[in-house]
Amino acid sequence: MNKESIFIGACLACPELIDDGIAQGLSNAAFSQNHRTIWQALVGLRSKAQLTDCNSVFLALGDNCPADELFAAEKACQSSVTGKKALKSLIWEGQLAALKPALQDTIACVIRGGKAEEVSSMVEGLQSLLKPTESEAHSLSQLIGEVKLWAEQEIAGTRDNRDLVTTGLPSFDKLASPMEAHEYVVVGARTSIGKSSFMSQIASHNLNRGLRVAYFTLETSAGAVVKQIAGQRSKINLRQISQELSDKQQDYFKSLKRLSEQHLRVFDKDMSVAQIESRCRLLAASWKPQLVIIDYLGLIRGTDGSAYERMGQLSKAMIPLRKTLGCVLMVAAQLNRSNEREDRAPTRSDFRDAGSIEEDAHRVIALHRPSKSHSGNVQELGQNIFDYEVLQLKLRDGPLAFSRIKYFAPHTWFYEEQA
Repeated sequence: MNKESIFIGACLACPELIDDGIAQGLSNAAFSQNHRTIWQALVGLRSKAQLTDCNSVFLALGDNCPADELFAAEKACQSSVTGKKALKSLIWEGQLAALKPALQDTIACVIRGGKAEEVSSMVEGLQSLLKPTESEAHSLSQLIGEVKLWAEQEIAGTRDNRDLVTTGLPSFDKLASPMEAHEYVVVGARTSIGKSSFMSQIASHNLNRGLRVAYFTLETSAGAVVKQIAGQRSKINLRQISQELSDKQQDYFKSLKRLSEQHLRVFDKDMSVAQIESRCRLLAASWKPQLVIIDYLGLIRGTDGSAYERMGQLSKAMIPLRKTLGCVLMVAAQLNRSNEREDRAPTRSDFRDAGSIEEDAHRVIALHRPSKSHSGNVQELGQNIFDYEVLQLKLRDGPLAFSRIKYFAPHTWFYEEQA
């Protein structure tokens, strides 16, 4: 039986094998045309947390589905053990497919009497092809070229900034500078201050800019995230939606329709570090998000030890995760009560249970609701509009920043007052 059919059949029955294939660097070149189509459909379904059985693949591909190969694969194998053996063989065959033309070029170089440096370089290239899971180091000349291009575009004002992530608060974004794809960003706030509202608003803003956003919500449901984003956009009180004017209610449904046309994926079942890492590998391979949000760090499962050790381990795990994704990774975290008791703005040392959070992050942003408004009045819990502060407490290669903002509680909406 064809190794491709055996592996695809095992993936249909055991979707974890799809994760293994991505993690081990399984190349599309390892598959023939029709099996490659099925494999890519499986990766796409898995990255969306959808079923990966035969029927789901058939529906996903529609008229483009190679039905004969799909049904043959379903019958070929339903054992994860056999599937893993087929995976190992496919990975090797994919390596060989990439190795053959490179080997032919090396032999041709030797035959024509190439220079020692040229032959040595080509041999080293052959060795790297046999280690697909190891990332290749960029050459110094390549790195210098990339940095030179960046500098020239920055100076000329021609750099394409559409992929950069911003908060949607214009004054703060101007002071803080946009977030780049290499950044691990921590957003901290005290309990019930509005971390989740702030994160969903950032997701909404960047979706409107055309970015692809993946949202891991560990505290609430995927439906609640979608509900809140649509509510923020339509400026409606979701707790009293039945009492809103019909025009506002229609605005809410329009917001839902618009959201359905944008690039958002929400996950509420991936609760452990391993599950989140697996999902992110799939997203990076098939969907390539530009912003991934995790709300929030303290609810991720999968580490042992004291609370301090656990939070430190979780924070450390975000660094390779960000590298896997290749995009901005924004993670919410809780602050301790020190700044609240002392009635002061938070600092980097106020993160609950772990000093390593602020050490590991590329950028640290904090939300603060002072006890008194900007005009000096006591802020009561029952009021609708609150004065807030948003602070950039750390940026490794940039400035600190501070901005005063407002929060309209009925709409869970943060905004800056017009000057």
